[in-house]
Amino acid sequence: MGNIRCINFNLDHIFHVNESQFPQMIETDRLILQKVSGPDKCSFYYFLNKKDNLEKIGEIVLIFDGEIYYKINDKFKNQGYMTEAMQMLLSISKAEHFLSIDRSNHASKKVAKKIGYQKIHKIKGTSSYLYQKKKYKK
Repeated sequence: MGNIRCINFNLDHIFHVNESQFPQMIETDRLILQKVSGPDKCSFYYFLNKKDNLEKIGEIVLIFDGEIYYKINDKFKNQGYMTEAMQMLLSISKAEHFLSIDRSNHASKKVAKKIGYQKIHKIKGTSSYLYQKKKYKK
């Protein structure tokens, strides 16, 4: 697996997320996300499996303290799989999310942009920037 990437959610909202709102299995165009309980009752996982052959290519860990960790096998990077999975998971969640991404984490910045987030400001005292979902005018 590749390096772990981290996205932090706004803590005011994450505690209102109920694990039951996330289904056991989620299908996207190319993936099947299979939910697995975390070992500590404070998190749960989604294994990312390719839809055509069920090969496990990565995972997303949702932690109730406000963090999401994800990793993807190196040979599947830069093919849009993580973007596809994150778009689906964020569409299921009812909370408004703010992402905190370290300035050197180019892969997470790329995913954030693809899922409609924009950088709004630097987080004081860190090397991270805060990202917020773009607001579209109707």
